[in-house]
Amino acid sequence: MMLGLLQFLRDKRIYVPLDAVTPIRGWFESKPDENWVVKYATVSKAGECSACAAHLEPINISGKDFEKMRTTFMERVVKGEDTFLNSTPEEVGLFKRFVETTAPYDVVVDGLNVGYQQAGRHATHTDQAKMLYQVTEYLAKTRGKKVLVLGRRHMNGWPKKYMAPIQQMAHCFLAENLSKDDPFLLYAAMYSGLGTVFLSKDMMRDHLFKLGEEFDTFFRKWQWSHQLQLLHIKPGGAVRLKAPMKFDTLVQRKGDAWHIPYESGVPRYSYEVPDTWLCATKRASDAG
Repeated sequence: MMLGLLQFLRDKRIYVPLDAVTPIRGWFESKPDENWVVKYATVSKAGECSACAAHLEPINISGKDFEKMRTTFMERVVKGEDTFLNSTPEEVGLFKRFVETTAPYDVVVDGLNVGYQQAGRHATHTDQAKMLYQVTEYLAKTRGKKVLVLGRRHMNGWPKKYMAPIQQMAHCFLAENLSKDDPFLLYAAMYSGLGTVFLSKDMMRDHLFKLGEEFDTFFRKWQWSHQLQLLHIKPGGAVRLKAPMKFDTLVQRKGDAWHIPYESGVPRYSYEVPDTWLCATKRASDAG
């Protein structure tokens, strides 16, 4: 029954409640003849378990499911009325033609998001432009990526000292000042395919809602495995990014090892995943 329950939790992508972790651990430890070693663990960014050093299975993104989600996104989000509340059909059409001409990209960057996040609320346009320049330079020159920077028209008023080289290093599209950024960013990333990542701190809750429950799990898996986040820029200009997740956060079994994610008891947002795990592995028999 316990193994069936764990399989059910895996299939439904349910995280074990905190008060259920101890009974599950007790079940494994109640079988001394099976030599279970059970420990609480964490998992590194690369997917390595701190308790047994095993690597968890990667996030699996089906190309067929991705195409279905991409098509649905175009219909419900990009072509939906909500987009046009703060934009126009003409602007959306212009952006689509721009993407069709310049895509695919390696990285799609939310330009305002980067500038505001790193420079702070009271930063000047010079501060914001400098931050965006440093990130663009890192991605385009240091990392050799094909970059699309999205922003607003008022960024044309930012210092040319920074904006001119940004426009030379990357493709840039500046929407009307009242337009929403997220639909454009997600459109460009999805249009470019599964090999494209995007840089933003936004968790895209509105768009997940519009896609509907059918894509709830898949959209989050795609987001977790394709979203970069800016951590900070050091005084010398070194850029540090948080890489997308490489492993799937669900109950996993590989051979004689179980890895079970559970709630820590600390409140989390729906787009966040637990970082606490129960690791159960079988100790090698001393026989022979």
